[in-house]
Amino acid sequence: MNELNSLTLTDFTKLAAVIWIKETSGLVNYARDSGIFRVMAVPANSGESREFSEIDGEEYVNFKGQGDQAARGRVQQGYTNTATVRRFAKNIGITYEMRRYNKYPEVVRRLVNLAQMSLYS
Repeated sequence: MNELNSLTLTDFTKLAAVIWIKETSGLVNYARDSGIFRVMAVPANSGESREFSEIDGEEYVNFKGQGDQAARGRVQQGYTNTATVRRFAKNIGITYEMRRYNKYPEVVRRLVNLAQMSLYS
């Protein structure tokens, strides 16, 4: 099967990336936009996991009179969590015939549908 890949048609694969980014930028992801998630990029060759931890301290300070010793605050280790990168993929199969016989609306529809699927993974 002669499907689309970066070797068979490089210009089209570049266009596919543009369609993908355009479609995903217009979608609303309520979970990520809620503020309860921390979204961060993971640079190449930097490992697949990150450790997050929290230090809990007291919420308020104490009154300190003139010449008095300041009250010592209590600080303790909070939660610790290790996040691991996961990769999701789907092969949508864009064939030679689709490119050759002017089926670009179908190809674009497949790319758009794939972008929408990725939002909820």
